[in-house]
Amino acid sequence: MYRSRGDDAEATDIPENIATNAYRLLDEWEVVPGSTERMGEVNADELEAWVETARQLARDAGRREVADVQIGKVLAHSRGDDEIWPTRPVRDLIERIASPELDEGFAIEIYNSRGPTSMAVAPGPA
Repeated sequence: MYRSRGDDAEATDIPENIATNAYRLLDEWEVVPGSTERMGEVNADELEAWVETARQLARDAGRREVADVQIGKVLAHSRGDDEIWPTRPVRDLIERIASPELDEGFAIEIYNSRGPTSMAVAPGPA
């Protein structure tokens, strides 16, 4: 769904419906890789392996930056198993990778998870 770095902005071989479905898949993805069936648990080794593989594939395809944003969005859905959010394996991974794009994706997903908001047109009681 994203062009690789250096691709011509006009060139595309992907049908629109496939790009739309890819966008929806990424936008609605909420299960953190490495999650166990028990709520809040994430297997650190599985998460690490998945993220490293995904980042390497994205790097090879010229899409590392956008992949990090998407990974950050998925990681924002982790639920802490130690009463701290995000869960420890996710916190450790974010700190180790130290990617501004991953941090940006994480922050975007947190902001977007608030849902729609609105403000009154004029000051005063609502």
